[in-house]
Amino acid sequence: MPAKHRSRKKTTPSFLDGLAVLLRERYPNAPRWFIDLPPSAESYGDPPEVVVEQNEDEVRVSRFEQDWPHPHEPVVNPVLLGSVRWQELAPAVALELCRLLIDEASRQRRASFRMCRYCGRTLGPEHMHTNDVCQGCAERYLGVVH
Repeated sequence: MPAKHRSRKKTTPSFLDGLAVLLRERYPNAPRWFIDLPPSAESYGDPPEVVVEQNEDEVRVSRFEQDWPHPHEPVVNPVLLGSVRWQELAPAVALELCRLLIDEASRQRRASFRMCRYCGRTLGPEHMHTNDVCQGCAERYLGVVH
């Protein structure tokens, strides 16, 4: 009697699984949530670089930006770089498009980072008092009151 051959069905990960793996590889720390982002959006990076919002048929990739309309009330204002209607594409194509958008958002955001000459931390421009002094060190060493 011939041996039965099991059919090995090649399984491919779903697009959303692939996106989760991509984000975990790029940003190993847990995503950060901000109260003024929609519940479907997460911010990645430390300092934050990228905002990824996903729903049942689209992924939106934005560069993280934050404003301070009032001294103690930051507001996140993501800048949309693009969206991928992933259900209309092959998973590998949709994932590659998302990867390209995430890489560009990260590149743009990192270009805005500055290092504080006092504490040596690298921060986004929203946390800098001047180009080379963070807000915390401006208060601590320069007598600035925010």
